[in-house]
Amino acid sequence: MKKQVTQHPLAESAVYLLRWTLFAIAAGALGGLAGGLFSKVIRLAGQWHQSAPWLLYLLPLIGVVIAFAYHVTEEDHNRGTNMVLSSVLEGEPVTIPTGPLIFLSTGLSHLGGASVGREGAALQMGGWLGSGLGRLLRFNEKDKKTAVMRPGGNPSCSGFSQNGGRRQKIFEESLFASSCYWRADCIFDGSITNP
Repeated sequence: MKKQVTQHPLAESAVYLLRWTLFAIAAGALGGLAGGLFSKVIRLAGQWHQSAPWLLYLLPLIGVVIAFAYHVTEEDHNRGTNMVLSSVLEGEPVTIPTGPLIFLSTGLSHLGGASVGREGAALQMGGWLGSGLGRLLRFNEKDKKTAVMRPGGNPSCSGFSQNGGRRQKIFEESLFASSCYWRADCIFDGSITNP
């Protein structure tokens, strides 16, 4: 018979705070780097397209390259932003290839002149980052859902516009309007990206 070891509530709280602090630092650093790089790639792709309008004629080929990348990584049925929402609402995992694929496909689409947004892509990349960090830090199911929401708007979306953090708040409030949780990560919520 195994003896169940119980931790002191203060020790549990300290571990919880440490885990969310590590998450906040990693999400801020990685999300900030990814968001900054993503913003730079989008800006450069737009500039290249403006200087060489003939790139528009490559758009069908770009579409084939993107479809091939999704097919090779077995993400043919990736639902994009809806997958991130399902991850938060139903606990469905955000797949590992999601972040790199959305980065690639959005950059290539902007290069060809396609009219694709940035915020949805940033939300997907942030959800991918949060999901991965939640798995790495062995969060429970409830905390994994929160982890998916956190980087989606704060470090990543905020790199694109002043309203990124506000969009994130609307996203969070619409998902969890009936419940409010005080967590360690709230200490860091928006403090760096949305002063």
